[in-house]
Amino acid sequence: MSPRERVFDVRLRPEVHDDLKNLPTHRLRSIAVLRIQNLMYGEERGRELIGTADPDLTGCRRLYFDEIPRLARWRIVYRELPAHRPRTLPVIQILAVGPRAQMDVYERAALRLGLLTPDDMS
Repeated sequence: MSPRERVFDVRLRPEVHDDLKNLPTHRLRSIAVLRIQNLMYGEERGRELIGTADPDLTGCRRLYFDEIPRLARWRIVYRELPAHRPRTLPVIQILAVGPRAQMDVYERAALRLGLLTPDDMS
């Protein structure tokens, strides 16, 4: 079996390290890291976020995860960016990791993109 080849560089916003640490269980953290690795190798791709919600995160994607797969209470919100230079990989920028409940993860992603201010958060 040949080693997997990366198809994306993955960049985590600095706050995402705290998002991962704040997941309530070690198993959730492991699942989130695995799903991010799958993105890096092009083994999966999240669903597009299209301007139907507030905040509008059009151009971003979401990937579901949970310890109980059918529940999918947790999200990884990211965007795909073109390569910065010739002969480099395109980039997946992880914006936020967290619960779907009360739109938490989406609001944090929008805040980190400058689409919301802390006063706008619910």
